[in-house]
Amino acid sequence: MKKLFALLTLAVVVFCFTMPAQVFAAKVLKLGQQWNDILKKEAGIRILAWTYSNFRHLTNSKRKITSMADLEGLKVRVPQNALMIASYEAWGANPTPMAWPETFTALQQGVVDGQDNPYIVNYTM
Repeated sequence: MKKLFALLTLAVVVFCFTMPAQVFAAKVLKLGQQWNDILKKEAGIRILAWTYSNFRHLTNSKRKITSMADLEGLKVRVPQNALMIASYEAWGANPTPMAWPETFTALQQGVVDGQDNPYIVNYTM
């Protein structure tokens, strides 16, 4: 199962897509079908549908982010996802894996400077 979860981690490749059509093409068309074939073969399960919750947005209390250099040293709450952690580390930020319910307190207490989520999650916070 660990191998399968690693494969599906690609579904949340951070900031890889710039347009909704690209997301659709990746998840629903050829790549999505390949994922489905692997899951069916390896685990006997099938992806029935993909949800789309918008692109990810980074919010923070320190500074406006206009370039990758602006991420340097920023403490960002991320889910426990190896690909997201590695991405933020590569960009110079300090990713802090944390459960979602802990995020609000961590933001209030300055444990993290910001968080990364789709717009709809930020809107409903």
